[in-house]
Amino acid sequence: MNDTKTANQDIAETIASQLGGTGRLSIMIGAKLFVAIENGLRFRIMRNASGGNLITITLDSRDLYTLKVSSVRGVKETTKKEVSGIYASDLREQIEQATGLYLSLGTMGR
Repeated sequence: MNDTKTANQDIAETIASQLGGTGRLSIMIGAKLFVAIENGLRFRIMRNASGGNLITITLDSRDLYTLKVSSVRGVKETTKKEVSGIYASDLREQIEQATGLYLSLGTMGR
């Protein structure tokens, strides 16, 4: 087994867990097509007011996250918003601000 692949899967699972898990993401924001990428996680979401339908979250060497919200149509990807230097504890809030979609109901799960 490839060590890089395992590390990337672990990182993706950790990110999903910090956001409440893939089940919660699917229910709350219509997330689907979860993919482990190099140092991160990528998934599709329901189209939102800012026009984004793809979320990419990557972990950097400082143990901070970069959030990228993009719009994908066919093979064209357009970045709508990108924020770097996010602490794990702030990741949910940053996604909510970037997409206008909530990852929890009220204060549940915070």
